Amino acid sequence: FGIPADSFVLLSVGECIKRKNHESAIRAFAQADIPNSFYIIVGDGELLEYLKALAHELNVEDKVLFLGYRSDANEILKIADLYVFPSFQEGLSVALMQAMVAGLPIVASSIRGNVDCVVDGKGGYLFNPAEIEEIKLNMVKIYCQSETSKKYGEYNYKQVEKFSKEVVEDKNKKIFEWILEK
Repeated sequence: FGIPADSFVLLSVGECIKRKNHESAIRAFAQADIPNSFYIIVGDGELLEYLKALAHELNVEDKVLFLGYRSDANEILKIADLYVFPSFQEGLSVALMQAMVAGLPIVASSIRGNVDCVVDGKGGYLFNPAEIEEIKLNMVKIYCQSETSKKYGEYNYKQVEKFSKEVVEDKNKKIFEWILEK
């Protein structure tokens, strides 16, 4: 993507729609002014052109890369240093769990689904999705704490095992057995 190898890369994967809240993340990234950094957004949607115009307006159009829909998001995760997940509303996000499997530290909105996966202060940081300043500060914290953020990534890799198909099937089986006993 033309990103120098020594860059700090932030990544979000999700449709360019209001619910995914890419706007707040772009504004926070512009304010963070992290040296030699790039923010990649993977996803298509009705707000794509608006978000590109916003990046231009904030003078970060050369640092925010819009890749559109990609089938190789798992490969793109390998070049990221931080996963940013600013959604206003989610279920249990597959994209978030993929970032955890990739061993990335995460800054994510403190909403249902995300709080089930990301442990604040252990796997990254949770924030109010409407608070751009909070998002910015969390981005900067991860950038400034490279050793800690590496530990966050390792924690996330272990944490996401709780959501594996085998673990979930086993828990569901136990719940159904309990119900049948009653």
